[in-house]
Amino acid sequence: MQEYKLFLAGEWTATESGTVKEDLNPADGSVFANVHFAGPAEIETAISKAVEAQKEWGALLPEAREAVLLKAADYLAANMESFAGRLIAESGSAFMKT
Repeated sequence: MQEYKLFLAGEWTATESGTVKEDLNPADGSVFANVHFAGPAEIETAISKAVEAQKEWGALLPEAREAVLLKAADYLAANMESFAGRLIAESGSAFMKT
């Protein structure tokens, strides 16, 4: 069984509130994963870390930001079938190549 923790400040962490719920595939009702839910403490951490990161991101030259986004796009394109497989397993939908 896959378990998805919270990604906060660059690290995967368990929820402080202890709230973990099953994510069900709507097509067959099977459990896709256990997912940690953020509580007030995690939300505050996420907001403060996002504000800090935005300052660093905003200080980069446009060419540097473009390079990061293009690298992310290349990674997503190269791993499309893996990502699509996970989305299909979670949502119960079909995958059609175009």
